[in-house]
Amino acid sequence: MGCVAGRRETAAVISRLVISRLVQPLRTTPWIGLLAATMMGCATTQDPTADGPLGVTDAWVRVTNVNQSGAAYMTIENRDSGVVWISTVSTTSARAADMHETMRMDGAMAGMVHMTQLDSLSIAPGNRATLAPGGTHIMLTGLVRAFAEGDTLPLALTLTDGRTTDVRAIVRAQQP
Repeated sequence: MGCVAGRRETAAVISRLVISRLVQPLRTTPWIGLLAATMMGCATTQDPTADGPLGVTDAWVRVTNVNQSGAAYMTIENRDSGVVWISTVSTTSARAADMHETMRMDGAMAGMVHMTQLDSLSIAPGNRATLAPGGTHIMLTGLVRAFAEGDTLPLALTLTDGRTTDVRAIVRAQQP
């Protein structure tokens, strides 16, 4: 179960308990605080970059086997006052992590798909870049182990000025 689904389910449980008056008020029920703390912990894993130039949300990787290639997807927001350029991506979970763009071919090659490696990815101030299946994504080559649903995979996005944003992508069986 992912954090977002877990927060929804936890919130639903709390609401049912409070509404049905099956428990004491929240201030005297210690385990409600534990559930709330769990929800807050999930929320922080979605955007551990709150103070940096990039805000990253919805980072995920599809479930894969060891030695296979995989792809990471996410939404990246530029919180800086100028254009940012992501120049490299790194991870300890694969031999290589490269930014790619998937393009559909036209003309005689219509219907075919072609992937191109990107040297960098630019994002204007206040704008977002969405990395999604069938579009721009981070290609992970030579995964060092099998990843199961719910695991996290660390990534580091490095800007041309040297600043780095750490990301934890949640492994999922399908797109959220």
